[in-house]
Amino acid sequence: MSRNKGDIAKIAFGFVLIIGIVNLFADMTYEGARSITGPFLGSLGASATVVGVVAGTGELLGYSLRSVAGYFADKTQRYWLSAQNSLLKALLTEVLSAAKRSTGFGLFYTGYGIAWFLGSAVMGLLYDKSILVLVIFSVVLQFLALPVFFLARRRSQNPASS
Repeated sequence: MSRNKGDIAKIAFGFVLIIGIVNLFADMTYEGARSITGPFLGSLGASATVVGVVAGTGELLGYSLRSVAGYFADKTQRYWLSAQNSLLKALLTEVLSAAKRSTGFGLFYTGYGIAWFLGSAVMGLLYDKSILVLVIFSVVLQFLALPVFFLARRRSQNPASS
């Protein structure tokens, strides 16, 4: 059964939306953790230099792994492996007409900002109360992302079921 361009755009946009939800959970954890890295390392007696080096090394490793994931996604043609910011931008550009791209990117970055704010605020509050609860919260967010991620993966492998 052949699909028209509108159907394909709806399927692709649905995929981007689902991956956006996964990204929301991931960013709440990731950005929230970034917000408490300094105070946590400080509580362990780390100097500002150590905090800077640890944070910089973490960023370097994170961005380097994105390149590796992208390489393997290209080689295996399993693009769901590299469902990161750049892939979402590329998908949004493909799915949305030129007249709607600004709105699409605005919504994407609004979601990113909400996740960053919520993650930072909640992680900061939890850090002040209990490290154990903070860790549990982070793990729960990641587990919440898994079924959504696998739904997106399934839909990307079998678009006829969308």
